Amino acid sequence: MCSSGDLHLPLITDTLSSKAVEKRLNYLWKSAQHYIFAKSYVIANQFTDSMIRVARDAKAVLPSNVLTSICECCNAFLIPSLTCDVCVKSISKTSNYNEKRYRKLQKEKKLLALVAGNRNEKKTVTRLRNVLCVTCHRCRYVRIEDGAAFPSLKSKIKAKISQAAGTSQLRSGPSQKDDPHRFPEEIKLKKRTASRQTDLPRKLLDNPRRKKKKKLTANEAAAKSELDAFLKTVHPSFGT
Repeated sequence: MCSSGDLHLPLITDTLSSKAVEKRLNYLWKSAQHYIFAKSYVIANQFTDSMIRVARDAKAVLPSNVLTSICECCNAFLIPSLTCDVCVKSISKTSNYNEKRYRKLQKEKKLLALVAGNRNEKKTVTRLRNVLCVTCHRCRYVRIEDGAAFPSLKSKIKAKISQAAGTSQLRSGPSQKDDPHRFPEEIKLKKRTASRQTDLPRKLLDNPRRKKKKKLTANEAAAKSELDAFLKTVHPSFGT
């Protein structure tokens, strides 16, 4: 809620010079920030009060981030957990705050339609599901700010359609019948992996394969036959 740095004010139409007013407001704002962080809340509130009075006399418009940091009732400097309490409250679609906000936005929408004609885009007015309540410690004034809105039905329908389209695209991959020359390598790889997956369970059930005997050449076969004939002629002797 608090913003640091210089204030960037618009042009001020008054007898006083705009530069002098801007310097005065910047000095008051920085002084209020200094004393609020030094935990001198009374002095900080005096600086913010004088800043509001100077801006009102000079007809100057303060930035929105500065206005949200100042209480609307007593002009106190609002810092969460130091000078104010912030809480989120849930509300229904038919609450008084939602009804008032809806009427206000509808009036603004009609005025914009009259000014811009048919050039303006159709924007739906959403209702809020919660609000932000800021309670000032000095005067106990409660300021209500807009919170999160209910998701519109159109956004829900669009999300469902996009999700359904994404799932259908994932399920239906590139088929060879539709476009055989599109992804030939991917189709071949898929066929190979499918055949391998079908072969795996059969290998586990069958017995392990026996190793095939090597075929002997002619020279090796002749040498082996000669060795067998020689061994048959030899008789073992056990030390007679």
